[in-house]
Amino acid sequence: MLKTRSKIKELRVRAPLEVCDWVKREAESYGVSLAAVVVDALEDHIKRMEAEKSAKRPSKTR
Repeated sequence: MLKTRSKIKELRVRAPLEVCDWVKREAESYGVSLAAVVVDALEDHIKRMEAEKSAKRPSKTR
């Protein structure tokens, strides 16, 4: 999956449809549904957003 993520980062400068097509082909080559790839990406994004949110909160220790 790490190789896939680096490839996606590399492709971000291209048109979004090209990225979607590439992700779909990669998912099919691994025998994984595109929906599973999307869910995995969303879970990663949510975790990253929660980590950023908790990092921005001031500590409540006095």
